[in-house]
Amino acid sequence: MKTIVICLAGLVGMCILNVTVGTLLLGKLVVLAGTPPLSGGIVAYMIVSEQANAMGRPDLSTLALAVFVLQSFVGYPLTAFFLKKEANYLLKNYRNGIVEGEKEAINSSKKPLIPQLPEKYNTTNTVLFKVAVAGVIGILITIATREFLSRYVILLIVGVILSEIGFLDRSPLIKSQVFGFSMVVIIGYVVVAGIGGTTPDVVLSSLIPTVGVIVIGTIGLAVGAMIAGKLLGFRKEMAISVALTALYGYPGTYILSQESVKAVSDDETEKEYLRSRIEPKMIVGGFTTVTFASVFVASILVKFF
Repeated sequence: MKTIVICLAGLVGMCILNVTVGTLLLGKLVVLAGTPPLSGGIVAYMIVSEQANAMGRPDLSTLALAVFVLQSFVGYPLTAFFLKKEANYLLKNYRNGIVEGEKEAINSSKKPLIPQLPEKYNTTNTVLFKVAVAGVIGILITIATREFLSRYVILLIVGVILSEIGFLDRSPLIKSQVFGFSMVVIIGYVVVAGIGGTTPDVVLSSLIPTVGVIVIGTIGLAVGAMIAGKLLGFRKEMAISVALTALYGYPGTYILSQESVKAVSDDETEKEYLRSRIEPKMIVGGFTTVTFASVFVASILVKFF
């Protein structure tokens, strides 16, 4: 729970700094187009892109795409730096007999409302069928409510509810082994659609605003996370790291956690301890920012275009 609060505080800090300082330096529409994809997730970019194209502003769609593509180049090295410092701190205390923090649960162990299918029947086709059913339910609700909320928000809520009651599997695309293929198709479509009507001049003119949105937003993200982390007993290195997951998400959260541990110790017992203190927080952080919060951030900010 603490990790979730810190991530949300980081996103609030990002939005506040971009909307205030960013608007003064870069302009209102630049900030509104760039902040949602910076908060994490391809869905956030798609929401902004649709709104920008509907306004006849493909340049804003290009800006959002540039932020989405380039943000990880900031997120990865910064997270690697802070996670290594956190791992060194934890390891030093562990060797001195001080056990820091607690494990943070990723999955709930409560019994689901709907009985689970035996594994031999829960095949790839079955898992994907349930995903399709969830999608159809979300679309029907969207139509029935005349898209009172963004359809992406409705689909997200439907997915969460069906997952909580046990109908949907956890991480169904990963479980059905189509996650990689799906991301290639989605990102390929997004990139082609995003740059289809873009000229080189538009791309070049978007570079400085893109860098500005990323830099200002990342500073706000770090400040918000540090403040919340201080109140909740997190060191600033760990607080900033979990908030930075907004810039890349899974599998970067897993990879960076593993690499930070390998960088400071070769002992398996020590590495297991470090992983138990770092990896769960990073995974939870990634799901909080990229999977959930970014959709709401995008849905809110596009209302002000």
